[in-house]
Amino acid sequence: MNGNNLGDVRYFIDHDKRIIYAERYGALTKEGVYAEWHAIQQIEGFDPSYETIVDYSHVPRVDLNSSDLIELNREMPKHDPRSGNVAIVSGLKHGRYLLARFFCTIANMASNRKHQVFNTLAEAEVWLYSLRGK
Repeated sequence: MNGNNLGDVRYFIDHDKRIIYAERYGALTKEGVYAEWHAIQQIEGFDPSYETIVDYSHVPRVDLNSSDLIELNREMPKHDPRSGNVAIVSGLKHGRYLLARFFCTIANMASNRKHQVFNTLAEAEVWLYSLRGK
């Protein structure tokens, strides 16, 4: 597994599982998401067909509103080349889960890949594995 720290995000690529893991530790902002999309493409061994698990459960603060989420979804195809499905781990905070769910709902309408939100990393991995071969 390759690991990289880029800003306040730690990335790992597990080539055996074909999953990119991203863990954010700083505040979640619109600018941070754009930076995340750019940074992930710079990682050695990056493969846009791999699925991704983005873990936001360590984020101390979310500075995104519904307008930001709509903009991010609109801009995602221009900035994010990944074609694999995306699982978001929000942790157990209800408000964070709802924001992530809102983002995933819009993303699923606008994208060919699937997006889903989970409370734990284990749930996210099970979901990604369940989609393989379908």
